[in-house]
Amino acid sequence: MGRSLFRFALIAASLPLLGGCVAALVPVVASGTLIGKQQLDDKEEDGEIAAEEIAAVEPEQMPEPAPVAAATPAAPEPPADPVETAAGELPPAEGEAPSSEMAAQDAPTEDASSEDAPTVATAFADIPASTPTIEPPTSQAPVATAEPTAPEVTRPSPPPGPTDLRAYDALYSYVESQARRDPVESSRQSAILASPGSLSPQRTDCSIRPPAVLFDLDYGDQPFDTSKTPRANPALAGILAAMRLQEIEIFWISEQSAIAAGSIRKALVASGLDTQGRDGLLLMRRSDDRKQSRRRELSETHCLLAIGGDRRADFDELYLYLKDENTAQPLEELIGAGWFITPLPLTEGP
Repeated sequence: MGRSLFRFALIAASLPLLGGCVAALVPVVASGTLIGKQQLDDKEEDGEIAAEEIAAVEPEQMPEPAPVAAATPAAPEPPADPVETAAGELPPAEGEAPSSEMAAQDAPTEDASSEDAPTVATAFADIPASTPTIEPPTSQAPVATAEPTAPEVTRPSPPPGPTDLRAYDALYSYVESQARRDPVESSRQSAILASPGSLSPQRTDCSIRPPAVLFDLDYGDQPFDTSKTPRANPALAGILAAMRLQEIEIFWISEQSAIAAGSIRKALVASGLDTQGRDGLLLMRRSDDRKQSRRRELSETHCLLAIGGDRRADFDELYLYLKDENTAQPLEELIGAGWFITPLPLTEGP
């Protein structure tokens, strides 16, 4: 503004030196120049005020005031310069193709991802297919062999079976030792109790009588079944033959009636247990006969060294009347020493 007044004063002082027309135009030009300059100054001041207002307003609207305030003063720059500078700095158009190719390789497009989708699905679909081909674990192989190894556990021996040699071997060893005794010097032990009711293991005297052995043919409390084809116990046939050679008589007992004597004799001969048919038979002659009475009768004529049966009642009928066999515990000393739990001499054949 000060410069404008100075120029106006300079023009006014030079008017007397100019011509009339020129002097008349000078004030007009000066005033126009002054007015134009003032308008320009006013516009610049308005522009600065507007810029200051924009700078003051814009930072409040932006979330990050520092970057916006710094970028606002750069707005008056001509748009051509940034375009030219950017064009000069950017690589040529041909060079952009590799960049796009690299980008395409790094980040697959939607088309590529859609094309790869079946491949991925196929890969996942193949996983279950390979699962059934997996071989079973090796730990399952020994499972089949685990059962045969179980019987290795130590268990008590089962009772003697129909062809078990041990039961008859023990009987033969005992009978042979008793038969070799001299009746005068060493008395023989009978298998008949002297007083069964007293539960005493004391036995009857039989030293001077001929030795004998008795075998029970009945299965438990069932009489011997003559209607079935019998099968001999091969372990017993050889033992019987050895005892006969030592002049030890063999007897067979059953609750069968004496009428069945022929059938029983035939079964013994056919089985090989009594090939000559000479062994004695103790059968029930009357309705009131009992095995106990038949054993007593035998003990009066022979020294009954041993009795073989499948239960204790085959040795003495007192076991039929005991509610608890433990009460006859004193008699257990005869088991294996006159009384022998043995398999059945004759069993049912095939």
